[in-house]
Amino acid sequence: MWVGTLGTDALVLTITARDGAGDRVECALNAGTRELIAFEAVVERGRGLAQRRLPGLELTFGPAFEDARGRLLIPLVDDAGRVRARLSKTDQLPSEVVR
Repeated sequence: MWVGTLGTDALVLTITARDGAGDRVECALNAGTRELIAFEAVVERGRGLAQRRLPGLELTFGPAFEDARGRLLIPLVDDAGRVRARLSKTDQLPSEVVR
């Protein structure tokens, strides 16, 4: 599970491996009060999720990276390449993200 914020909206991304498809995953993104966004993504070795436009958000996945504290992050970037949000990996939802 990956969590972050976009403005005042909490973001929760769940990624599930697809049986028999080594490089494809199923994703479900909760973005604030919007409807659940379900989509398929490709995992690229050494990069994370392939660049893909997220429906309804007008953002794409940037290359995953590790920050100075050792956390793995997935940036969400706009068309100009500006990072608008970062998703961090977690095993449980922090209480401030749960609505």
